[in-house]
Amino acid sequence: MKFTVSSQLSKNRFFCFLLAFFCIQILLFSIFNPYYEQTKWGLSASEIALKILGDEESFIPALTLKDLIAQIHIELFIYPFILIMNFLIFFHLKFDSFLKVTLMGVSFFFCLVNSLSPLLVFAIGPSLAVFKVVSFWGLMILIIFTTLADLSYLIRSLRSAQ
Repeated sequence: MKFTVSSQLSKNRFFCFLLAFFCIQILLFSIFNPYYEQTKWGLSASEIALKILGDEESFIPALTLKDLIAQIHIELFIYPFILIMNFLIFFHLKFDSFLKVTLMGVSFFFCLVNSLSPLLVFAIGPSLAVFKVVSFWGLMILIIFTTLADLSYLIRSLRSAQ
């Protein structure tokens, strides 16, 4: 972690190489994640509400609170980990500091809303499922943007270190 928070990140070829592969894996994760999201929750507010609350007429069981919390628990680990690693690299880029902090804040906000909105749907009602849709796509767009910017920076660092 020392190199991700110091100015020496671009000087260590092996660490840049490792982080570049990490970024490639995050991009692959981001490509497949909407499919996973579709199968787990759905990609529209009505699908999400149906998955969480169920429908007795269609014999679709509601999620239990235990299952809901298990999924939230996983998402509250995975997404922040990706964001932390992305932004540790992203802060080395030559963007305005206000833009960097704003993107980080918005990303973590989307992350939190995306992870906790199923609980709101479960506890309050199906109309809140729209928060899950908006926050998921916002989070995915920001993860892809920051990962591509990070990867570009790391590739330039690798080229200049040769």
